[in-house]
Amino acid sequence: MERDRGSILPLVPVLIIILLLLGGLVVDAGRDLNARSQAQSYAEEAARAGATAIDPNQTDLTLLPDLARRRVDAYCTAVRANSRDQVTGCEFVGISPTTTTCNGHAERRSIVVEARVTMRIPTTLLGLAGVSELGATGDARARPYEGITAADAC
Repeated sequence: MERDRGSILPLVPVLIIILLLLGGLVVDAGRDLNARSQAQSYAEEAARAGATAIDPNQTDLTLLPDLARRRVDAYCTAVRANSRDQVTGCEFVGISPTTTTCNGHAERRSIVVEARVTMRIPTTLLGLAGVSELGATGDARARPYEGITAADAC
């Protein structure tokens, strides 16, 4: 029995490292989910900002592409300024077409604004395993709608 004394001692550092890595997975996975949610929210707001670029001189719902890009860029500038260097990319992807139907008549119009946001967050405990940062991306689409009620939409 005297010879078994301290035989578990070499196992203790290994168990501590394993517990720290498991803790890192829990903590950093939660932070990564939060970053993904934040990136998606930023992308949705950027797309909504671009979808407000309606041409008031047209009778049909029409977007002004240059104004939509400027509004997305302005939102992205504000997000980058307030994100503590976590937002690494925020961009206007483009305006894509969609089909709208009014009184049985289908019409294809380019009114859907697309935006993309990418984020990088530093890890806490996963840095022990060599993972220094995690990435998250959010892609969103937004479009303006005509009218307040279904009857106004045509």
